[in-house]
Amino acid sequence: MISREWTCIADAVAGTEGVGIVFAASEDRAAVDAGLRTAGYTDIAIDGSKATDFRDVQALIADAFAFPPSAASNLDALADCLRGLSARPEPRLALLWDGADVLIRRDLPGWYRLTDVLSQATDDLWRGDLPDDRLFETVLFLDSLNERADA
Repeated sequence: MISREWTCIADAVAGTEGVGIVFAASEDRAAVDAGLRTAGYTDIAIDGSKATDFRDVQALIADAFAFPPSAASNLDALADCLRGLSARPEPRLALLWDGADVLIRRDLPGWYRLTDVLSQATDDLWRGDLPDDRLFETVLFLDSLNERADA
């Protein structure tokens, strides 16, 4: 049985840092996947490596969760749909975003807008004492994470 207590991914999975928006090196993907399974997370993956702007990634997220088409192009609709994840049966959800550094390089303001919506969803889905609370975090896999740490 999975605990209904708050546990952030970074506390449960080695090689990750952050709360809500979690950073991990792309090379650690397999280990992070294994850690998430052990910690009881259901993962939903997207590949943002070919994204040119935040709308591309927004559409990937909407498609991965099978949200209505409006969530692919309207941030308010995406936010509403993410809040609706409380109706899902899984108590722990992780959005795994491969190639997240591509959007950071190509559309930094858009990256901030999108991660703000994802971070707000983390806060909205966990209030701490309600039966429909869900742990939801986004793991950003970055090719450049270890390069900067080594510099």
